[in-house]
Amino acid sequence: MLKIVLLSVISSAFAYYGDDSRKDIYEIQNEKLLKMSRSIAIQVSRKDIQGSLFSSKVEVQSWPLSDQVLCKDEKFASQPSFRATVQSSCTAFLISDRHLLTAGDCHVTMHTCFNDFYRWVFDYHQMDKSAYPDSFTKSNVYRCKNVVKTIVDPSTSISYSIIELKKSVSGRSPLKVNLKNDLSLDTKFFAMGFMQSTPLKVASDVKVMKQNTTNFITNSDIAGENQGTLLVNENTYEVEGILVHGKSDLFSSDKGCMKSFEHDESDAYELAIKTSAIKELKDIIN
Repeated sequence: MLKIVLLSVISSAFAYYGDDSRKDIYEIQNEKLLKMSRSIAIQVSRKDIQGSLFSSKVEVQSWPLSDQVLCKDEKFASQPSFRATVQSSCTAFLISDRHLLTAGDCHVTMHTCFNDFYRWVFDYHQMDKSAYPDSFTKSNVYRCKNVVKTIVDPSTSISYSIIELKKSVSGRSPLKVNLKNDLSLDTKFFAMGFMQSTPLKVASDVKVMKQNTTNFITNSDIAGENQGTLLVNENTYEVEGILVHGKSDLFSSDKGCMKSFEHDESDAYELAIKTSAIKELKDIIN
């Protein structure tokens, strides 16, 4: 029997397996993925969001990844990353007009919810090569009302959080989720998530490497520190799982900055929980 272990180490988000398939939204032409991207939110510290009560927009505090730890010649090094959110840039997606699903180890607790530590922001996308997002309309920003369920169990690798928002989300559709435990080793995915709080990325040709009844291992190029990355079935466009952990991704170069590991596909260890293993989804979706 396959045993998959949820590791307790924290890794970064830039390792990849074989050819690097990660793209920004402006590079995506698949209309179904573009529509799905509107239902995906990033977790942002309230410290990174500023705006007047009377303004229709909020501004965000960010700086290039190359000003933090990443070498300047690394892919995405010039892209913005939230200042206070780097260690908690989780991805979430709509499962109803008022509920989000994300990974369990995303500091989602009743304490952080009631004390308004984080916002959930939609449409954090780079829409052309040089136009980096630095503000949002207030209608894209949502707050937590309640934590329906959070579980992180290293012994079983079960990790997820379901969040109820303070208001319903309009103009965006909940994503379809597979609740059947029928994942095939032949299944291929798109991965969709925010790497180290940079704008949304999409990776393709993601494969199932191993699986058990609740979890599976993939070769996703989007993983590591960003938990909650969606794994979308390339044929059905249903969400089959979310990433909850990954391999160590960066190493210190002789330049004094960090560079990405390029792993062999046979060494892939990007751990996901199956949506079929999340019992509460059935009641919320139906």
